[in-house]
Amino acid sequence: MNVLKELEQRLLKDPQSPENLILGNLVKALCMAENFRLIELYELNHTDFELALKVMKNWRTSRYTKTRERIKGMVDESPAEEPAAE
Repeated sequence: MNVLKELEQRLLKDPQSPENLILGNLVKALCMAENFRLIELYELNHTDFELALKVMKNWRTSRYTKTRERIKGMVDESPAEEPAAE
């Protein structure tokens, strides 16, 4: 399965889980050319961390695809997530 399709299905399944909020913030940063706090990636378990790495790699090498545009639409519509205080 395409990594962006995998991410899209995951975000649709449970958009408010802590892990998906981090992945959503990552995608939002990629879509909007915004800053992303890399430390958030270390809060993910190994499987989710690997997914985040695959997303970044795929995002860099992919052209505009329908899946990428749908994911961009998802993060454009969602409220901004405030960073957690440390």
